[in-house]
Amino acid sequence: VGATLVSLQVLISVFDLPVRGSLALFLGATALMVFSMGGIGLVVATLTRTLPSALIMSFMLVIPIIFLSGEFTPVEAMPAWLAYPTLLSPQRYYLNIGYGILLKGASLATLWQDFAGLLAVGTALFLLGARRFQRQFG
Repeated sequence: VGATLVSLQVLISVFDLPVRGSLALFLGATALMVFSMGGIGLVVATLTRTLPSALIMSFMLVIPIIFLSGEFTPVEAMPAWLAYPTLLSPQRYYLNIGYGILLKGASLATLWQDFAGLLAVGTALFLLGARRFQRQFG
């Protein structure tokens, strides 16, 4: 949360980001994103045995997550067959939420589908990682 607040302070003071929405809602979305990424980390940790292999696997996962998020190419501009895997990228939902809250002033009533998607992906990843962890060490 601290890093998010510092980042927002830089965006607001240096780049004149016009924050139009609720910062509390944005911090809630950030907490959901941290939960989702923690789930990815848990899955990676249970799939690998050493730190170097975990780092390599993390890099192999982060790049598709970024490219499938719509950060560089809007999801609407992607081919139809590539638009479906974007639904598995937690960053897709987080970007939509961030743009919606910070730039458009959108509320939870408008962004509930992105919040639900981020929660669903994060929960699935965390449950998968917890299940694998329990099998290995339970």
